[in-house]
Amino acid sequence: MAKILITEDELIIALDLKQMLSSQGHEVIGIATDAEEAIEKTYKYTPDLIFMDINIDGKIDGVELAKIIRADFDIPIIFCSAYCNKKKINTALNLDSTSYIIKPFTKNTIESVLKKVL
Repeated sequence: MAKILITEDELIIALDLKQMLSSQGHEVIGIATDAEEAIEKTYKYTPDLIFMDINIDGKIDGVELAKIIRADFDIPIIFCSAYCNKKKINTALNLDSTSYIIKPFTKNTIESVLKKVL
């Protein structure tokens, strides 16, 4: 199963996602709440997949963070956000190996997107 990094600044959402992923046999290697922590954990653990909120704490958003990570790693990124700005979503989806799910998400939604990405 996949090693997954969750980048989410709302802890309750991150823990819920972690539980969903773990129950499907995946290993959640960490939860990052901001860009700096996500970059650090990506370099340290080299995840197979990253779930990333678009709106995260810090100076840059999840889309900009994804661009930084994708410059050095070929890691699929699944954006999960309640953020509905179509321009931002299109920018996110134009990055290689990305997908997008809208919060709140269900276990079935997570399973479905994982089948497409992994």
